[in-house]
Order: sequence, then structure tokens, then C-alpha cells
Amino acid sequence: MKITRAFIASLVVALAIPFANTYAADPIIPINTLDQLTTFAIAAGNFRLDSDITLTGNIAFKEGFSFDLNGHTLNAGANVISISGTVKIKDSSSSKTGKITGKNKQLFQVNANRELTIESGTIESINLYAIYALTNAKVIINGGLVTSGSSVTVVNQGELIINGGKVYSPSGIAIYGQTNSKQTINGGTVQTNGDDYGVLLAKPGATLNMNGGEILATYNPGPDSGSGGVGVGAFKDTSVVMTGGKIRSHAQGLCGNGSVSGSSEGTNAKFTISGGEINSDTIGIYAPQPNGETTISGGTVSGGSVGIEVRAGKLTISGGNIIGGQSEHFVSVPNYSGTTAHNAAVAVSQHNTKLPIEVVITGGTFTADLPFAETNPMRNSADDISKISIKIENGDKAPVFISTGDTSIFSEDFEKFVYGGRYTHNINDGYVADNYGEIIESDSMDAVYPYRKAEAAESEHGTVEISREQTLRGIEVTINPQPAPGYVVTNIDVVDSEGNHIPVVNNKYLAPNSDTTVTVTFGTPNPATGDDVFDYGAFASLCGIGLVFAISGIRLARTLRRVL
Repeated sequence: MKITRAFIASLVVALAIPFANTYAADPIIPINTLDQLTTFAIAAGNFRLDSDITLTGNIAFKEGFSFDLNGHTLNAGANVISISGTVKIKDSSSSKTGKITGKNKQLFQVNANRELTIESGTIESINLYAIYALTNAKVIINGGLVTSGSSVTVVNQGELIINGGKVYSPSGIAIYGQTNSKQTINGGTVQTNGDDYGVLLAKPGATLNMNGGEILATYNPGPDSGSGGVGVGAFKDTSVVMTGGKIRSHAQGLCGNGSVSGSSEGTNAKFTISGGEINSDTIGIYAPQPNGETTISGGTVSGGSVGIEVRAGKLTISGGNIIGGQSEHFVSVPNYSGTTAHNAAVAVSQHNTKLPIEVVITGGTFTADLPFAETNPMRNSADDISKISIKIENGDKAPVFISTGDTSIFSEDFEKFVYGGRYTHNINDGYVADNYGEIIESDSMDAVYPYRKAEAAESEHGTVEISREQTLRGIEVTINPQPAPGYVVTNIDVVDSEGNHIPVVNNKYLAPNSDTTVTVTFGTPNPATGDDVFDYGAFASLCGIGLVFAISGIRLARTLRRVL
């Protein structure tokens, strides 16, 4: 057989393939001793823990260190594990028993501008912080369990992203967001099982973006032992944006702080809810923060007592479902450092801080014994109460107020603030704004709309009267045309202010939510249709012409006989 260059080249490639596959991925290096761990911690590569190890001093995991716990335990004791690069930790064991544990004040310290990713396994601090992320550090949790024995589980000064797994504090705060920190929850569970916060945005610039997953703070200490678990708390200059996921709590689902000074000052905290669910045994959202903003366009906010209570700042609702207590009647009681209302979907209750409140409702569904209530539980002065403004109006869809009691809305201090909405009960006339009125719609809901004008355009050969010159949406308007002698109605057209033609049946139409113009056309009758007025003059003329033709015909016949 002749050996060609092509054959030799093919042979070289074939022989090289096994070696290429061998080195295609980094090898997994087993670690069995503390000396090996100390040596390899500063190296980049894939490392697997094949024996339980206990640290005798602090250790740093450096750039590119990927660590598989493999069902074993790394016990840090009283030492700290520093993250000084991009580090990944997982547990590939089928038993999922791999663990890193320690009893120092902090187990992991993620240094500035460094990154820790947890894929699986357990990170357990017996003492305080399981993870302490410094400025601009990044922590990504995709799976596993991160937990502490008490107090705070994760302290974040950088960026925390949770896609899966669980962050758990048995008695304290699960996630503590410090200055300019960013918390993003896309999946997984954040839980406190104590009388504390699931997530606390404690310092200015801290943010929470919740797109999925759940926050659980359901601890119930009983009626005389504290307030219970709070889903998310937000202090000065912080913000919460929720597009999905669930917050479940015993006390408040989401709350600000009414303090205007000190470490827990709540000024400027902002809540934006467009999706997801907030559900609390007590109150869904508590908003007492000075100059705060709560904006809701979707999702569900539910409280066993109150859906939302605003005591300062601005509340804007354009959509979503707001649900409050329904088993008992609404009450409002003074409280200098907490909620005041019970059994309302939305409660407006000015704080003893006496700060301005602005409420604008343009959509959403509100369900409770009393869907909307404004009261003055602190007995603030008229000058203080004048800092409150309330407006209920129709947006893309009218807001709906469903009362399981006997009143849809109530205000202790204000009138003329209702410009729209649909209600299960007739509302107090004093609440309806000037130039607006209330009607009962076909589904028996009361509705508020602005008064609109109805007018009849001038017509030739007749006059037009309409039963109403001021209308509300859904009101029936009757048209009464009067043709002049010798004329009839040939067309009736009703057009609204946007150019839409409104159906007319039996000279009646239902008024839209806009001005309308009625135009009637009068014309002479059309005998071919058998309509209207019988014209005797025209009939006589036709008869005369017919008689002339008949006489002429007789004379012609006589003349022909003579000739023939």
C-alpha cells in the first residue's frame, strides 16, 4: 500500500482527537487535607472536597476557584472565608449534604468588586452573617440554602441576585440591604421565621427589584407579644419595584417608616407595584413615610385587616386588586407608631407627623367591608387635614369599589372628590364632584360620570326637541321632531364629540360619555314608498290629465267609424 501525505495527515488528526478531548475541560482536582485546600484556594480550577475539613485560620478563595462540596463539610470554625476573585460553590452529591459552616460573626466576606456564585449546597453561619458582601461585590444565588443561627443572614453593600435556592433566618432579618445596595429576586425563597423582616432596605440608596420567587415572614407571636413578621421594610431614600413573585407576611407585607429622623428615618421611600402578590394577615402595604410614593398599576395587595393604609406621601393606583377585611365593620383608632384602620381596602389616615397626603385613584378593584375610607384618627387640626387631597376618577377603566358591608366609600373630612368609579352602593351626594352625577348601570352598579351636553342642530322645514339637554353616560334621550306642513322626517343622526354615530331606535338613544348633537333632516314625501302625507293636489292633477286622454280617445274612435 502506498502511503500518501494525505493519509499521514489524516492519521495525525485521528491520533490527536483523544488528547484534545482529555484537555477540553479543566480537570477536577480532589482535596482531602487542609494543606491541599490552603494550597489550591489561591489557584484557578475545578476542585472537589473528598473529605471533611476544619479550618485553623482565615482563608481566601481567589480568582477562578470553583469548589464542589461533594456531600462533605468544610468547617470554618471561628474563621472567615474571604472571596477575593470570581468564585463558584456547588454540591454535586445526590444526598445534597455538602455544607460550609462556621461560627464567626461572618462566615463569608465577599470583598469589593469580587463575585460569589452559589449553585447548590448549604452555607450556614451558626452565629451572625452567613454572607457579608462589601461595596460593589456581587453575590448570585442559584440554588442551595444560605442561613444563619440568628440575626441577619446576608448583609449586602453591593449586588445580590437570587434566582433560586433559599435565604433563611430563623429569628432575624434574612437580607439586610445597606447603602446603595441592589437586591434582585427572580426566583427562590427569602424567609424569616422571627419577629423581623424578610428584606430590610436599611440605608439610603438600597433597592429591591422583585420579579419572581417569594418572601415569607409569617411568624405570629400572638396578640400580646409583638407585631410579627414583616415581608419588606424600607427606610430613607430606598425603593421597591415589584413586577412578580409573592410576599407573604403576618404583620405588614411591605412597609415604610413614619420617622422623620434617626437611624430608621423613612423619608422618600418609594414603592412601585405592577404585578405579583402581597398578602398579609394584617395589612398589605403600610405607607407612613414622609414624602413617600406608592404607585400601583397591577398585581394583588391583600390584608386580613387593610389592603393599603397611607399616612403620609403620595398614593397613586391605576390598576390591580386591593383587598381588605370583610368579616367585620370598618373602625379607625389612634396610633402614634403604626396602623390605625381595620377592614378597609384603602385607608387614608394622616399621621401625627401631620404631613401632606395625595391620593389619586384612576383604576383597580377595591374589595372590603369599606373599600375606601378617609379618617382623622389623630384628631389633627383643620389646617393639617387641609394638606390632604383625594381624587377618584376614571382612567382606562373605571375603578370598582365592592363593599361587603353597607357603604362603598366614606370620608370624615372631604367632599367633592369623586369624579368617576363604579360602586356596589349609592354614594353620598356630597362626595360627587360638581358637574358630575351618579347613575345605576345595567349590572346594578352605581357609576359616576361627568354631565355632558345634548343639543339639537337647527333644521329646515321643521323643529326638534330633545328630552334632556344635560346627560350622563347610559341615560336615555328621547327625540321629538316636528315637521312643517307638507314635510316629513327623512333622517335622524346623533353624533358624539369624537364623530361617532350613536344608534337611534324609535327616536331614542343612550347617551355616551361625551357631548352629543342631534340632527334631523326633513323632506317632501315619497309616494313610491307609501309614506307620510297624501298629496291631494298632485292626485287631482293626475286625474285631470287622465280625463283629457280619455275624451280624446273617444273622439278619435268616432272619427274612425265615420271614415270607415
